[in-house]
Amino acid sequence: MNENILTFVNDDHPILSTAMPVVDNPKYVEPLSQSMFKLMWANDGIGLAAPQVGMYLRMFIMGPQEGPHYVCINPEVIAVSDNEVLEPEGCLTYPDLWLNISRPAWIDVKYQTLDGSIVEKRLEGLMARCYLHELDHLDGIVFTKKVSRLKLEMAKKKKLKRIGARI
Repeated sequence: MNENILTFVNDDHPILSTAMPVVDNPKYVEPLSQSMFKLMWANDGIGLAAPQVGMYLRMFIMGPQEGPHYVCINPEVIAVSDNEVLEPEGCLTYPDLWLNISRPAWIDVKYQTLDGSIVEKRLEGLMARCYLHELDHLDGIVFTKKVSRLKLEMAKKKKLKRIGARI
């Protein structure tokens, strides 16, 4: 797949509210994952789910350019901490929009890699938050649905002020 062809879907695309099917052959997504990493990093992201680029696949990628990098196929959450942390989140589907979202401080996860092996590990902090954000995309949930309408409208106004200040 040519990374120049890969683009983000619009924030109102129906794929974003659709649960993604399981990936049967992990090796199939390797070229896609490489293109997704390039697109994500070009847009200063640390996570990107297949539906965000119009692909009906249960997979996402995450990790800063300097690493570590994760390709998570058919991801699951096995356990979550009782302690939740409220922090700002952004999303490449909604550029410049930041919302305070409450997420568990740590999670135990399970996913398949490109070579088909199964990984189980604990993620904490930003990587736990990113994993859950991208997993939400695979379940048809966008982060704007995790806050009240009032908080969303306030965040949109802040976004407009930030954009206006840059012009």
